[in-house]
Amino acid sequence: MKKLMFVTDESILGGYARSGVAEVVDSLANSVAADYAVTVVCPDGNGVWARMAANLRQVSDGIRFCRLFGVDYYLLRRWPDGLSMVVENTKPDVLHNFAAPELLTTLTTRPPRCIYTIDQADFMQGREDALRLYDAVTTVSKAYAIELLGRGDQLSQVLGEVNFRGITNGILKSVFAPEKGLMTSAKYSADDFSGKAVCKERLCRTYGIPADKCIYLMMCRLVRDKGIDDVLEAVHTIRDSGGFLLLVGKGEKQYEEQLAKLTRDDGVLWVNRWPSAVQAVPLLAGADFYLSPSVAEPCGLMPMTACRYGCIPITTLNGGLKDNMDDEIAVIVREDGVTGAVAKVAALYAHPDALIAKRAACMERDFSWATRKAEYLEVYRGAV
Repeated sequence: MKKLMFVTDESILGGYARSGVAEVVDSLANSVAADYAVTVVCPDGNGVWARMAANLRQVSDGIRFCRLFGVDYYLLRRWPDGLSMVVENTKPDVLHNFAAPELLTTLTTRPPRCIYTIDQADFMQGREDALRLYDAVTTVSKAYAIELLGRGDQLSQVLGEVNFRGITNGILKSVFAPEKGLMTSAKYSADDFSGKAVCKERLCRTYGIPADKCIYLMMCRLVRDKGIDDVLEAVHTIRDSGGFLLLVGKGEKQYEEQLAKLTRDDGVLWVNRWPSAVQAVPLLAGADFYLSPSVAEPCGLMPMTACRYGCIPITTLNGGLKDNMDDEIAVIVREDGVTGAVAKVAALYAHPDALIAKRAACMERDFSWATRKAEYLEVYRGAV
């Protein structure tokens, strides 16, 4: 079996509060583990997942190793010290880099095939020419690939000259599985939503939200690109329509100061912490709708994950959201913004049969890597 190595500067085994990149790398690595002997190299977070690994061992100064769910993990204490040694020792046939593209120049041995994935265009400023070192370059959705090619800057010029394509991210259905009751208060499915009612009751008790409210959930970095301005303008419309906004996230000072002034009387509870996919599960299971009115969005993992839990997304169709969201499974934010979308949500919430049908459509939509990994396998094999 050929060997595939993933490289990321985000801690994967460091704890529950993982970044979006860490979620993607880990889920993609697990989804292709039947096709390749997979290794992941990442910083050593010394956290909960690493401590759970019974076979965690020191392999050299600053490098630890463990094996979880069929994937080998090398944890580097001082990133990226030791990366070259791990590559030299494991000799991967394919290297898939999600960290800085120039890391390839630090390796004493270059693997036969090297792939790079762009998660955020801003991270690439000043690094564009390093992309020429790779056999193929990808980004996290087809729609975002089109946006990157149309920027009219140095990045779009380089991407037009290299082997570049967009591959829309997926999620692991085996992990985000309400029918199994993983990380939720009760099991439920698209055929039986009784367990979701239990999860909502638990969420309301935990956060002191009145049980009769339609719960809007938003979890994100507090930055303009996530559409936070539009949400703040709509908070009283949400309250007056019988809704309650639970917002989890931290970010720019201006938004944190505005949120700090809002109270439960405004129909808002702000939880000032970084959200992660694992922490999000009980919230998604209990909430009715998920707010993602992004101005710019490379992919949109959270709306996809929300669908798995029957938490109906309220989204724009910007960036990667265009690849994943539509009127069948989401409430689309149009020209009238989140305020206009709230009216549609209130009407839907008032008709239980229509609400259940839309929830079921969300849960039945397949966003899994099983339907998407084939494109990456083509890239790894050099077929494109």
